[in-house]
Amino acid sequence: MQKEIKLIAFDLDGTFLDDDKRVPEKNIQAVKAAAARGIICLPATGRLASGIPRPVFDLPGLRYVLASNGASLYDLRTKQAIYKADLDVGTALRLCDYMDRLPVAYSCFQFERGYMNRSLHERLPEYLGHVPVILKYVQSINRPVVSVRELLAERGQPVEKMIMFCRQAELSLRAEQLELMPKAFPELKISSSLPYNIEINAGDADKGRAISALCAHLGIAKENVVCFGDASNDITMLKAAGLGIAMSNGADSAKAAADMCTDSDNNHGGVGEMIMKLIG
Repeated sequence: MQKEIKLIAFDLDGTFLDDDKRVPEKNIQAVKAAAARGIICLPATGRLASGIPRPVFDLPGLRYVLASNGASLYDLRTKQAIYKADLDVGTALRLCDYMDRLPVAYSCFQFERGYMNRSLHERLPEYLGHVPVILKYVQSINRPVVSVRELLAERGQPVEKMIMFCRQAELSLRAEQLELMPKAFPELKISSSLPYNIEINAGDADKGRAISALCAHLGIAKENVVCFGDASNDITMLKAAGLGIAMSNGADSAKAAADMCTDSDNNHGGVGEMIMKLIG
């Protein structure tokens, strides 16, 4: 199917984690088996690195982490960034102005922390109350501030990523903005990882570029890479791999970009099952 596997990258939410944000035992055992064979296993997520669940960090042999949709790729051993692709502060301020005019909740990632307007943070249950585990996570990683825009203007520093959430009753707004935002900000990467969010990155920030940067750093060829994903923010990663595998529960766009799909979904260890098939 492909040459010797040297790197396995996997998205987290909807892929490696189940819907309760736990790691299925099949996935843990498969990563242990892969690591024992010297295969590098890489979490590749839209989350902040600091927002990755502890059980993922506890996986054996974990050294590299791809975070914020490829805006950052870290070597945990050396504490160095192998790849960075931030939003400049001017663009981040324009995005604040844009989203302030919409009935959405939004936040930005900067210096390994999320920030959200206090007024929006207090109303997060309106946007995420239907998914308590996500509500709790978003509340925990975002520090409420008086004004994200004022904070960014005062600091004058780049931003890793911005993200917005739509209410469940207003998902048509999300669909509309997925069409409009790439036209309003053609220099940016607009994607999504959940049915009710939109994720915004710099144009050169995506999981595929970060994977390619790590391969160049380690001297690994594309054909020796396997990637797993489930959503539109995983498409570049699926295409950057020698073998791109979409989750059976994944979005149609991810499945169209992949070479194949898992048999089982994220709740039943689909990643782990496929890894064991591939490595024998």
